Amino acid sequence: MIRIVVVDDEPDTRDIMIASIDAAMTGISVIGAASDGIEAYNMICSQLPDVVLIDIEMPGMSGLDVIRKVREQNLATVFIIVSSYGEFSYAQEAISLNVQDYLLKPFMPIDVYNAVYRAAEHIRSLEQYPYFKHIVVSAEKENDKQKGLKTPLRRQPLNYPYKQERTLINSILLGCEEEIRSALAEFFALVRLHNTTPAAINNCYIILYVEIHHILMSRSTKIEDFNMSISTLTTFSEQLFEHTLAEFCLQLSHMFSHLKTSSSVVPRAVNYIKEHYNEPLSLEKVSGEVYASPNYLSSLFKVALNISFTDYIQMIRTEKAKEILAANPHFKDYEIAEMVGFSSAKYFSIVFKKITGITVSQYRTQLY
Repeated sequence: MIRIVVVDDEPDTRDIMIASIDAAMTGISVIGAASDGIEAYNMICSQLPDVVLIDIEMPGMSGLDVIRKVREQNLATVFIIVSSYGEFSYAQEAISLNVQDYLLKPFMPIDVYNAVYRAAEHIRSLEQYPYFKHIVVSAEKENDKQKGLKTPLRRQPLNYPYKQERTLINSILLGCEEEIRSALAEFFALVRLHNTTPAAINNCYIILYVEIHHILMSRSTKIEDFNMSISTLTTFSEQLFEHTLAEFCLQLSHMFSHLKTSSSVVPRAVNYIKEHYNEPLSLEKVSGEVYASPNYLSSLFKVALNISFTDYIQMIRTEKAKEILAANPHFKDYEIAEMVGFSSAKYFSIVFKKITGITVSQYRTQLY
């Protein structure tokens, strides 16, 4: 999935861009929106979007300043400038910052679609997503050859099976080879069924690669660590492309399986919770840290510990609270709640009584 952030201080303009993308795109998702430059910069650094549509003139920090600061961070972000005709004098500086495209106000929804689609095509052939750039052109040439055209066809929206992508990703994280092969077969079949040109099929496969690449990035794993044979593809071939992607998925799955077998999931999750109990914790957060799907980790907790994931976190936080109270009985409830990771003193009190059978005040009384 190619991820997009939209930045404009005019709510109507921002909404039009988001609606245009959501209505026309598959395989592309708006993951955030910002109304000023400072908010935009922080969002880009934290969310790491692939594409950013950004206005030039904004409060706090201009669009060009945002792009300049992002470039200093060496983030591989593709920018589309949104500007009025009166601001077009900024074009030269924008080009020096390697801006991909311009979206000039006033614009139509189709203009947003075309700009984003061009950016998506650009991403799929960039060196930041290695191994694929040299086969994009061959696929497009094959597409035009089949149509008997000397000039390229106008690019059409892709029909991307994102639900099957999520099934595949979950299978990879679980390390289930049989489920991976089944999910891949369904993914490939739907891509071929609903996309009729080699270029469209090729781009769907590249979107899948980009999403898998994001998994590696989120776990600080380098793509170079994998024995990718995609670099050997010199011409477009659906069968060879599918085979190579399958090898990639299975290699990644093997890595997760090795991590789980060398140190089982539940003990690793328990250790993580004990070390980070005072931080915001969720099933999604912890499952990502131990390379398991949320549903899988939840079921393991119930089987291995006879307790739910949420109840286990509450138990650990309550035990830590009791230790703090024993050492410092005069601490206020809200102070202890914050120290052990509860969102409020009220919630802390409710959980404490549920687990211990007495209130915090009654527990304090026992300590004197």
